[in-house]
Amino acid sequence: MAQLFVAGKNEGIHAIVVRMRDNDMKTMPGVTIEDMGYKMGLNGVDNAKLSFDNVRVPRENLLNKYSDVDEEGVFTSSIGKGRARFLTVADQLLSGRICIASMSLGGAKAALSVAVRYAATRLTVGPTGKSDTPILVYQLQQRALMPLMARIVATNIGLDYVKDRWVDQKEDGSEHQEVVTMCCAIKPLASWLLEETVSVGRERCGGQGYLSCNRFGVFLGLAHAAMTAEGDNSVLMQKVAKEHLGFLAKNPPKLTKPSSTS
Repeated sequence: MAQLFVAGKNEGIHAIVVRMRDNDMKTMPGVTIEDMGYKMGLNGVDNAKLSFDNVRVPRENLLNKYSDVDEEGVFTSSIGKGRARFLTVADQLLSGRICIASMSLGGAKAALSVAVRYAATRLTVGPTGKSDTPILVYQLQQRALMPLMARIVATNIGLDYVKDRWVDQKEDGSEHQEVVTMCCAIKPLASWLLEETVSVGRERCGGQGYLSCNRFGVFLGLAHAAMTAEGDNSVLMQKVAKEHLGFLAKNPPKLTKPSSTS
């Protein structure tokens, strides 16, 4: 992604295909690739820092579904302003947000499964005075884990709905903005739920939950990656709130004065 200047005019951010390595896997002239270092999770993902210094690419490398530059150097676009073009390109991240929400929900289910199984098999002293009572019997465990289970089920239903809406959008684009808002909402909801489930589940498993074999550390790394990747959660929720406020401004709710009960 880069700012596109044509005849000295900034036409906004556009996507351009740039070759980074030659056939011998050596970096191309002007291209610098640096390793990001060891991360707290998802180290199987090959993240890197890229920089370009006077790198030239053919005109045809511009991804031109919405905008193009012809052989005469004339810029044309089917979208009006630069910001609108950027938002249109950024909308391509929507499928990634759905994928991250799905990953987060899967991690939440796995983390909660570990915590519930532990609570159902870890025995403690019960009414008989013997260690024959699972700690899941106690309200401390139930009030910590059962609300998370309910939220996971509800989020799963919501995510499935967003997936269906994403796939079955009308071709005229009339539903696209609503789908954008839903995708921006479901990713933060699912990733925040994963982080909370992992933290609470680890704590409710005591010292056993601190062992790496239970994967709570892995799930926590996934949660923090999910909260940042494809859009910061807090920023996305601000976008969702802005869209709803804009809708309410154009379609103010009709409020009726309640009838007196006296």
